[in-house]
Amino acid sequence: MSLSVTVFRLDDRPFLDAPPADVGSTRFDEWCVEAERRCLFEAPIAANGVLHRWWCTPSLALGGHLIPAIYDAGLTCQGDDLSLLGGELTALERHWVEAVGDDERMGCSIDGRRFEVPLLVHLTERASHLRSAIRIATTVPGELRIS
Repeated sequence: MSLSVTVFRLDDRPFLDAPPADVGSTRFDEWCVEAERRCLFEAPIAANGVLHRWWCTPSLALGGHLIPAIYDAGLTCQGDDLSLLGGELTALERHWVEAVGDDERMGCSIDGRRFEVPLLVHLTERASHLRSAIRIATTVPGELRIS
């Protein structure tokens, strides 16, 4: 399973937190279309294994509490917690520079074509997605969700 980061306006929270119960109905489908329309930003973060090994475990060891929570419960973040999340991300990026070996690779796929990229490049590119989401949620103001 892969996790993504999304950002919505704080004003949209009541709508997003009350999807129709009748999943599979036309009403639910319409709600999904509207929720997607209200999304200000969406980008991939990591698959479960990468998230656990390279994000949550080292972040916990570095004293983080927001990033480690993602693995078990996802994350919803707004307000002052966004700057805390940014600080945890900065510490994690520093850790990756020291911990990720030059020869470590990550498989990725683009339009069905398989590539191997340096793991550090992959991690920092995904971290840039999270950093962009933090910036947007801070500016709007909005709510950042990782699920």
